[in-house]
Amino acid sequence: MTDARGRGRGRRGEFVDLARELTEALRAVEGVLDVLDARPVVAAVRAVAGAVDGRRRHGLVEVERSGRVLSVTASVATDAALPTPETLARAAEVLRDHAGQASDSADDEVVVSVTARVVEPSPGR
Repeated sequence: MTDARGRGRGRRGEFVDLARELTEALRAVEGVLDVLDARPVVAAVRAVAGAVDGRRRHGLVEVERSGRVLSVTASVATDAALPTPETLARAAEVLRDHAGQASDSADDEVVVSVTARVVEPSPGR
């Protein structure tokens, strides 16, 4: 199944391609070291099992729609050498911009939630 923009959707309205695009966009944000799986543990286990048996892989960012609201949830590992609030603000802006552009309607509201795990730089970095 695809949405109005031709992006693939998984079960429960997941926007599979958009989730992948948002995952990649987050990886380019200054201060983001990695994108962690934002889905609950059970969903994450199902996704890993699906990847093992050859089903299409989802992005690590969770995207859901409820009426006119597009919700985007992400979890990132951030560099301790940079201010985490600023990194999260940049990450939220990237998610909001990308998801807003992918939305079916200009009237849609995009709600973004980004959490962080701060990672200390390894020696020699």
